[in-house]
Amino acid sequence: MLLSKTKKFMSKSISVVLAFILILIGFMFIVLGKYYQEKLNKEFNIQIDCKFVRIDNIDGIIKEYNSQIPERNKFQVFCFCKNIVDTKGFSTAYDYQFPEKNVFPCQNFVNKLLTYNSLTYLIMFMIPIINTIITVSLATLTSFEKNNNLTQDKLSNMIKIFIGQFFNTGLLLLIVNTRINVIKEWSNDFPVFTGLYSDFSPSWFLNIGCTIFFTMIISIFTIHVGPLINALIMFIKRCFDSGNQIGVGSKKNITTVFMKLYMGPDFLIDAKYAQVINEIFLNIILDFMYILCEYFILLWNAWIVYFFILNSFIMFLDRQIFMYIYLLKLVINWYRTPPNYNLELNVKFVNLLKYAVFLHTIFGIWMYGSDQILNDVRIY
Repeated sequence: MLLSKTKKFMSKSISVVLAFILILIGFMFIVLGKYYQEKLNKEFNIQIDCKFVRIDNIDGIIKEYNSQIPERNKFQVFCFCKNIVDTKGFSTAYDYQFPEKNVFPCQNFVNKLLTYNSLTYLIMFMIPIINTIITVSLATLTSFEKNNNLTQDKLSNMIKIFIGQFFNTGLLLLIVNTRINVIKEWSNDFPVFTGLYSDFSPSWFLNIGCTIFFTMIISIFTIHVGPLINALIMFIKRCFDSGNQIGVGSKKNITTVFMKLYMGPDFLIDAKYAQVINEIFLNIILDFMYILCEYFILLWNAWIVYFFILNSFIMFLDRQIFMYIYLLKLVINWYRTPPNYNLELNVKFVNLLKYAVFLHTIFGIWMYGSDQILNDVRIY
């Protein structure tokens, strides 16, 4: 049924507003995590650079521990406990005692560090989950727009899903943790641009940059989880329907019920387009970040080089194996045959890529232009 321009505008506006609310919910989760991290940081200064702090004078460390200075200013105690964690693990640091009996200087450090890291990991896992919820929800919301054909429905959905995923995966962590002094002075509790970092720095790459990086790794797998779980559930239902002998017969005697059970789901081509665009944008825009993130992590702890070798292998598995199984085997053997879409999806996909090149240049200049990045680094 064709709608008037006014009704179509209202339908599209409702869909866009609901999509914005979903993105806002994801924003609130990230801001909440950031709030508790900053609350911990006020008591526990995670930004201390331990390269310039002496930890070999145990008497000085004991004296600082027993002093009345604020906890976040006890640099020697912080770095002493951090060194034990890095070399011997959390349990050893937690149980460590000073020569004075029943004095455990690192227990508070270990508890707060674990809480801080847990919030970081929670954010990393929540972002892909929120992206999945947005993808499923927007597929339903697009039906309210009453577009003229199915391709326009998919095109509208693709753009909204891409914006939501791009904002949640990349931009949100950036703007939440960036500090603009004018906004910080106006309101310390404002949800954006009141973070710890006024510019890109080694600490930013270790804490925020790598969070974005690991979130993208997790997203590789979450995109496959939903369809595979659905396939397993449907397989179990078919086993019960046919008496554990699929293909022998069915207990369903109504055609519509039978077709619903034995026909595969629709292939969400709009969601797949959006995911590919999001990956391309983040890789093109933030590839400088990955290089610098690896560089600073290797300076921080050399053994993590094996993690990045593993990560490269995971990326290869995703592109060569998971994508082969997911897009070839499942499309052929599981999903329904998709309808014939026109070229609008491909044309829009290609047109969006030119904006990634522009953002790539802006972020590259910003990152390498920071005097905290390459100021003291020798280039041979």
